[in-house]
Amino acid sequence: TTFLKHVANQCIEGQFRPDCVPLFIQLRHTLSTQPLTKAEGSSSRLLGMLSTLATGAGLTDPQLQNLLSQGQLLLLLDGLDEVPTAQLSGVLQDIQNLTQTYPDNPCLITCRLSNQLPYLPGIAGAEVDDFSREQVQTFVERWFQANLPKSTMARDQTQNFLDALDREEHQPLKELVATPILLSLLCSVFLGRSDFPKQRTKLYQAGLDILLQRWDAARGIQRDDRYRQLLMAEKLKLLGTI
Repeated sequence: TTFLKHVANQCIEGQFRPDCVPLFIQLRHTLSTQPLTKAEGSSSRLLGMLSTLATGAGLTDPQLQNLLSQGQLLLLLDGLDEVPTAQLSGVLQDIQNLTQTYPDNPCLITCRLSNQLPYLPGIAGAEVDDFSREQVQTFVERWFQANLPKSTMARDQTQNFLDALDREEHQPLKELVATPILLSLLCSVFLGRSDFPKQRTKLYQAGLDILLQRWDAARGIQRDDRYRQLLMAEKLKLLGTI
């Protein structure tokens, strides 16, 4: 998801396929919730979603058709692995029909694991590489800049984070920093504790505490009263049962 949004921004800024208009679609929220009826064509569901998104962005259907016909629509389809199994074959058929009908439009499809991606004609497979040390440092710097009020505080916390990560007792944590979501978790834990737990289980426990206390507020999510009244221990017990 992060990668596709980055690609969309690069396209908007003219640094990647400046001739195209990017269209980002989260498959689990769109195609998977719109059952295909027998009266519809097998590609009409995806085309219908493209039309809805394009209309919301100020494009008319003729303009959308023109972009498709000229190969100027950058299709960014996110989370194929999150489509319910019962609906996956229909979604794959939608994608295949659209890409074969309009083959000149670049299309990127994300999936957590490459072996979960079924064969699609004309779609080549690739994997996102792990972060290098330099990329880890850049990510950490920007994370603290976004979460601390002063740049001097962000610089100091970044250096403290990297120094702590290099200490011998924290070497097992280094394999976690290769992926953005776990590196973000490490940054959150470090911001709250100014150090890392020595045991990975303690790290995950600290991460759960952070997510259960701050995640909803950070994303503007409002739970019902019953959930808001749950104690932390009750939330953990509930999640454990699930």
